[in-house]
Amino acid sequence: MDHLLAEAPGRSLAYHAGRHASLQWRAFVAALARTLYDNAEDGDADAFLREVGTNMARALPLPQVATLEELEAAMNAKWADLDWGWVRLREGTGDVGIVHGATPTGFAEDTGGTWGRASVPLLEGLYTEWFAAQQGPSHLAVSLVGERAEPLHLRYGR
Repeated sequence: MDHLLAEAPGRSLAYHAGRHASLQWRAFVAALARTLYDNAEDGDADAFLREVGTNMARALPLPQVATLEELEAAMNAKWADLDWGWVRLREGTGDVGIVHGATPTGFAEDTGGTWGRASVPLLEGLYTEWFAAQQGPSHLAVSLVGERAEPLHLRYGR
């Protein structure tokens, strides 16, 4: 995984160099995230966003694949369609490491950085559902490992 981490900052910069968050949605997404966290307990807001991620994954199904490499390719194809960054997967002992970079964050309308915060539970729910749809064990989930920083480090496991 160390070589994946070493290339991550450059990969994310290259990704963003040719893309930007759609102007028509930036103010809405920033306001939505800010309003959600202002009006709900943090745990409730996170749970809601995980459910939104689950529903996004169901609306954006991946093909059934046989290997982790094929799953990574299918996820990256979906992220490219959505302009939501890139992912690298690595098999661990009893888990799968997920490095997700170039998530659309940090746009000017998000003055409090709330969308960056909201994107974590959203991705946790989305990746959990994508793994479950690949016949992953139902008792496993995706969770953030460490800090909310670019790239995000997540883990699919216990």
